[in-house]
Amino acid sequence: MCTVITGFFVTVLIARLITENYGTYSTYGTYAAYGQMRWQLSEAITVSGGLRATIISLRSSISDSSVFQLPVRTISTNPSAVTGSIGAVWRVHEMVSISANVATGFRAPNIDDAGKVFDSQPGNVVVPNPGLGPVQVATYEAGLAVFPLPNWQIDVRAFTSHASNLIVQRPFTLNGLDSIDYNGTPSAVTAMQNVGQASVRGVSFTLDGSIETVNFRATATIVDGRDITNDLPLQHVTPAFGMLHVGWRPMDGLLIQAETRWSAAWTMANISPVEAVLNVNYPAGGLVPWTIASVRFMWDVVPFLTLSAGIENMFDLQYRPAQSGISAPGRNVILAARTRL
Repeated sequence: MCTVITGFFVTVLIARLITENYGTYSTYGTYAAYGQMRWQLSEAITVSGGLRATIISLRSSISDSSVFQLPVRTISTNPSAVTGSIGAVWRVHEMVSISANVATGFRAPNIDDAGKVFDSQPGNVVVPNPGLGPVQVATYEAGLAVFPLPNWQIDVRAFTSHASNLIVQRPFTLNGLDSIDYNGTPSAVTAMQNVGQASVRGVSFTLDGSIETVNFRATATIVDGRDITNDLPLQHVTPAFGMLHVGWRPMDGLLIQAETRWSAAWTMANISPVEAVLNVNYPAGGLVPWTIASVRFMWDVVPFLTLSAGIENMFDLQYRPAQSGISAPGRNVILAARTRL
């Protein structure tokens, strides 16, 4: 049995970006066609695949450069790519299934990547890079699903991705200068740039199940990323993280939920040195591990009225998520009423 799905769509976004003493007018269009096929090779094996052709059109015109003189007044790019994927699911047993997938990806620079000017941090200014190109990525993934009991499922997935022409923020020059005066502040010049190759690999675990009126969900993810070109930790790759969620319906109309979220430590050995360029400061040794807990209650008082209450970070833990320059909120109490007319 074979199922064929094809489609075509066109989207066009017109955006106008204005900052003090600096203006741009930008257009961004996406044109794509895709096709998908699914083969049922047997009762136990299903194979699916697809192809997608994409063309991107980006044009950004700089209409006012009175803050500082930019060497270009127009940024225009039209990258294109054909990407695809193929995968299979094998139901080995009524309690076990195995899946695998291979896919290629393509991400063109958007308006924010290619044409922005702003001060991301005091002492740093981001300028346009007209030579910015698209990112290409290939991903390989395999998974194992186990159904040990009715209403219970365990999923384990492993993946690895290889990317080239990464888009990251790095030091740059403007009119031959690596720093400029921006609104009266000496500022290092940075720009979004393609910086070579990188790899990302990881493993994820998910447990879903229920026992009568109680539902459980637990997840854990471990990811490692390297900038292969410079042999450095990859920016935006976080430490291991996960959560445990429990929901209980003791009676019709009442839902009680408890949740914990956790993160492993993020040591300086795993933090990209680019963070220092962006003036993101971390405590000596990096970020410590943390676990926070939250509870929520929802009660359908009558068919048209629902009351809810919750406490987030109930133990008022001071913690800081990876990639953030500030600590997360402390204890937060939420009270709400929702009505339906």
